[in-house]
Amino acid sequence: MKKLRMLIMEKASEAFIESCFGQHFRQLKWLHINSHMKQLPKSMQHLNGLIILQLQNCQNLVFIPEFVISNMTLLMHLDFYNCFSLIALPTTIGQLKHLTELQLVNCENLKELPQSIATSFHYQCWTYLVVSPLNHYQQQLVNCNI
Repeated sequence: MKKLRMLIMEKASEAFIESCFGQHFRQLKWLHINSHMKQLPKSMQHLNGLIILQLQNCQNLVFIPEFVISNMTLLMHLDFYNCFSLIALPTTIGQLKHLTELQLVNCENLKELPQSIATSFHYQCWTYLVVSPLNHYQQQLVNCNI
């Protein structure tokens, strides 16, 4: 498992996901999760080599611990699809220097975005997409300052 690069977890329980991650998945680059978990497991903080994180149909996902995302220092692509219960993104998301794409699709309870998103992407091209029933969040922004 130390060489595993891509992992897709469909309908996995929160307890199972928590038990999966640790020191053994440091080489993992792409993770796709479809689960009924309420928060990202603490064990995901060890995924510091992750480049793509896709959370799809995590309808009960409410909370993302700050330290989990902040340890994913190589993250370039972060997707949230149908995470209806998600109410906030971690403020540390703006510290991810390699993040070039953030997608939030049908995250109906997301009320605002961290201010760090707007101020952090000033050295690279990035895409930020939000598709939501909230009219003021239906936008796509592309910024290229090279």
